[in-house]
Amino acid sequence: MSELQQLEQSGDLVIAHHAPSMLADRLSDAIVQQWASEFFEEPPPEVVIEMSLRSSARQLTEHFGMDEASACSVARGFMDRLASTRTLREVAELVTHQGAQEIADGAYFCVHLDKGEYYSPGYLDWRKARYSGRK
Repeated sequence: MSELQQLEQSGDLVIAHHAPSMLADRLSDAIVQQWASEFFEEPPPEVVIEMSLRSSARQLTEHFGMDEASACSVARGFMDRLASTRTLREVAELVTHQGAQEIADGAYFCVHLDKGEYYSPGYLDWRKARYSGRK
């Protein structure tokens, strides 16, 4: 974060984002993804999972009003649940396929609300109700 502030003070960068720490996370994710793509055909599962953790935590903060520490804890708890029955590669494939918002929804339901398992009938009903009013 301090590096971004130094770039802004030097005039090399203008930060207009309302939450510079979130911007810093997004930039670091983009840099890591770019770096990984240069060296690997696909990023290692650990990198994919870490990027998903950050993205999902941001979604939890933005869409569920959670503070940053709670959002990170809930996202981590959800990843741990997923990893308890899957390999790292399987978790990486799942989070890549589902995307940050879906993973955040699963984390909120399964960990924060502690209402059941991911993609159980209860989760699907909750998710349907959550999105039925949105356009």
